[in-house]
Amino acid sequence: MDKLDYQQHLPLFFDGLRETEHPYNILPVVPMLIMPIRNAMNTKNLTVMSTTLKVLQHMVESVDGMGLALVPHLKYILPAFNLFKNKKRNIGDSDPNLLLLLL
Repeated sequence: MDKLDYQQHLPLFFDGLRETEHPYNILPVVPMLIMPIRNAMNTKNLTVMSTTLKVLQHMVESVDGMGLALVPHLKYILPAFNLFKNKKRNIGDSDPNLLLLLL
């Protein structure tokens, strides 16, 4: 990641947002996204997990068929939630990332 030239590649990724036809749409690459998502969730870092959840939420809300495309892969993503399902902590307004994660 340190060697990635963001000035060159990031604009290309954003250019791809307007594409809707194969091979440019996102659904065929969902299986390749699962391991990075799983690795991010397994960090147990609340900020990383919160950001990952926001990205997943945005993907599901903005790409038709994304929810269905993710279903076969949920067994790889959901186990990280088990670590937090019984964790109840009153954090008030101190950490909005944790609050989102625990809701």
